[in-house]
Amino acid sequence: MSEEKRMPVLTGQKKQIFYTGLVYLLVCFMTAGVTVFLTKEKKDEVKEVSAVVTEEPKVNTGYAAMETNPLLENRDEELADAVEAYYQELSGKEAYAEAYDGIAIYTKDGKAKGSRILYVRYNMKIRGIYTEVPGLETLYAVKDKDGKFDIQAEISDEQIQTIIEEVSAQTDVQELFAQVEADYEQALGSDAMLAQAVEDLKNAVDQ
Repeated sequence: MSEEKRMPVLTGQKKQIFYTGLVYLLVCFMTAGVTVFLTKEKKDEVKEVSAVVTEEPKVNTGYAAMETNPLLENRDEELADAVEAYYQELSGKEAYAEAYDGIAIYTKDGKAKGSRILYVRYNMKIRGIYTEVPGLETLYAVKDKDGKFDIQAEISDEQIQTIIEEVSAQTDVQELFAQVEADYEQALGSDAMLAQAVEDLKNAVDQ
């Protein structure tokens, strides 16, 4: 007898049992694979749906209408502190402004979530002039990466500029503008030196 290793020989019945078992194992393996795949797919769908449900909106949907975005007097101390700091820094840079007093902040929501359009009313003390001149400035406030308010006077983004113009055209803002304008004219009419100082400032800016 040859000493070479012989391959086992399967009879017909054994072959049938072997093939049946092999097919059964393949079916079980495929079924398990499909089940795992479907389970993973289902979990991914649940995660995706949950993300959609829990994601906060990034737009203030009612910003464009006065009824849903009324002009409000500020009650946020953090925002008030940021605006005060802005005007303190501004008066330190300007040669003509000694101080900004009587600051009152009015706000409307911007389009972007968390943004605010500010209408800041103040009385500016011009150096050497007793009577203060009423003024109103429009600012834009957003929070930086550290969660602190960033007060912006110069807006380079044209889309944000357009939004501010649209919101500022609303009736309640226009009424505030008109009120400050009336106070401004009254102050200039009551003090000739103030009127002359303001005229000089305008001429200096135009040059």
